[in-house]
Amino acid sequence: TDKIDFIKIEKAGASIMIIKQEGKWEFKEGENGTIFPANKEKITSAMDGLQKYEIADIVSKNSDKYAQFNVDNESAVAVDFSQGETILLSLYIGKSDYRRGGDYIRYGGPSAQPTIYITKAPLRSYFEPAGSFKDLSIFSSSEDKIKQISWAYKNKADNFSVVKKTEKKDEKNTVVWRFDDTDDKETKDGSVSGFIAALTNTVADDIIAAQAGEDYGFGDPFLSLEITMEKGEAEKIVFGKKQDNKDASVYYASVVGREQWAYRFQENAVNQIAKKISDL
Repeated sequence: TDKIDFIKIEKAGASIMIIKQEGKWEFKEGENGTIFPANKEKITSAMDGLQKYEIADIVSKNSDKYAQFNVDNESAVAVDFSQGETILLSLYIGKSDYRRGGDYIRYGGPSAQPTIYITKAPLRSYFEPAGSFKDLSIFSSSEDKIKQISWAYKNKADNFSVVKKTEKKDEKNTVVWRFDDTDDKETKDGSVSGFIAALTNTVADDIIAAQAGEDYGFGDPFLSLEITMEKGEAEKIVFGKKQDNKDASVYYASVVGREQWAYRFQENAVNQIAKKISDL
């Protein structure tokens, strides 16, 4: 698997590509699609599944039975693993057999035999849904690396920051979070830690290419969240105006340094990020 730098996943005519460039994985929709950041954990999991998969048995050597086991071109998840222009492995992954515990597969390529196999363990789930290979996260870090968090709203009266401090308590050095104001009041126990953990686990519904001229509201945002790290660098996430449509209310977010993309969030997810002083 170390040689693989290009993965193509195709189902029912729709395809995505996962491309490694300069040691970094990227996600691409369609032959001429937009490049997005790729979900490293999903790719690692898929590679682990590929490396560990084993054939349990031969099921059939009759190509007329491809459709029966969903390894035909229309039903299978077709995955090509390549190094540069060379396809190293081509798989058509069909339906699962829950009784036997594996998936039906066949191999692709000009020299492949019309043989249907069943694997010892599931394989298809590693490559579905294809969209899950997009990295939809907006922030990833841990509390020990963060120094300050600031919330800035349209109504400036709602703006506030919390700062991490190390203080002596019961003869021990203890990390506490305090509001960055004249009162220097301590936050509720565990409230900031919980927020950081929740933010790290928050993922967007989708990520799209930001279109020039499209009004996402980033110029006059609902919320600007700035996270300052211990080393001094800052990460900033801007949530634009609420976009109402017939199904739900959504917000688009922009991450500074990744302005070519817009992350779409449901209103309830944004509300969990838009903290007030009383929440902490």
